[in-house]
Amino acid sequence: MMHLSMNRICMQATWITSIQVPCPWEFPGEIAGLHEAWLQHGRLNWRTLFQPAIKLARDGFVVAPYLASSIAKCAKKIMNDPGLQQVFAPNGRLLQAGDRCSNLELAQSLEAVAEQGPQAFYNGTVGEKLVKDVRDAGGILTMEDLKNYKVDIMDALAANATGYTIYGMPPPSSGTPGMSMVLNILNSYGSSKAAEGNLGLHRLIEAMKHMFAVRMNLGDPAFVNTSKYVSKMLSQSYADKIRKMIVDNTTFPPEYYMNLDRWSQLRDHGTSHFCIVDAERNAVSMTTTVNYGFWSRSSLAFYWNCAQQ
Repeated sequence: MMHLSMNRICMQATWITSIQVPCPWEFPGEIAGLHEAWLQHGRLNWRTLFQPAIKLARDGFVVAPYLASSIAKCAKKIMNDPGLQQVFAPNGRLLQAGDRCSNLELAQSLEAVAEQGPQAFYNGTVGEKLVKDVRDAGGILTMEDLKNYKVDIMDALAANATGYTIYGMPPPSSGTPGMSMVLNILNSYGSSKAAEGNLGLHRLIEAMKHMFAVRMNLGDPAFVNTSKYVSKMLSQSYADKIRKMIVDNTTFPPEYYMNLDRWSQLRDHGTSHFCIVDAERNAVSMTTTVNYGFWSRSSLAFYWNCAQQ
C-alpha cells in the first residue's frame, strides 16, 4: 500500500484563503508516487504509459453539453485567467458543445516527464517553470522543496466491518476508517435489510454525516496524533453509539453532528476515484482531488487543487 505524503506548504490556510491564493496548494507528489509504484510493480515502459494522455491532450476531445454548461457558468473566471482562457476560450470565444478542446502545453509537459522521468518535474525545466508560476502568483514553493521530496510507503490499514477485512489507505487518508465506520453503523441495526429502500438510504446518509463529522479530527500523523479518532472510527461499539443517534423519520441541524465552534461546513467537490484489476488480480485503487473546477492553471497546463485535503 503506497501513501503519497503531501507536504503542506501553508498549514493554517482558511477555506476562503484556499480558493483565492496559491499558498494552500498541496505539494505535487503524484508523479513521484506513481513512478515509485511503477518501479516496484510496473511492466510497461514508462514512456508508453503517457502516450494515451499525450494524444488526448494534443488532439483534444469533443466538448459535451455538460462541460459546455460548466464553461458558460464559469465564463468570468475563465476569461480572467490567461491559462484557462487558452484552453476553454481560445481566440476569446468560450467553447461550446461540439467544439474540440485541446491542451498543447499539457501534452508538452507530459512528454517531458515521459522522456526524462520524474526528474523533469522535481529537478528539471518543468519544475523550474512550476516554481516560477507558483511564486509569481504569491506562493512559496521552491526548487529545494521539489528536489527534497520523498515518497512514503506505508502498510495498509486493516479494518474489520460486517464480517470482512478491509485494507486501505492509512491517515492522512480517511477513506478506510470512514468506510469502516459507516458499515459498522449499518451493521449495528442487526439486519442485512437495514440499508434497503428509502429508509435504508436515509440511514446511510445519516451515518455518513456522523462519519464526516468525526473525520474532521483526522490529519497527517506526521503533524497530528489521530490514533484516538481512528480507533473510534474502527470500533463497533462506537458505531453502536452513533446508530442510536440516528432517527428514522427526521434529520438534524449541523451542530447535532459536529462541533461548529471548532469546524466549519465546507461545500466541497472535485474528487475522482478509480479501481483497476488485471487478469492476475493485481489491483490499483487511486483517488485524486482537485476540488473546484476552473480554479487555476499553470503555464505548464497543470491544474491546481484549491485546498489542502
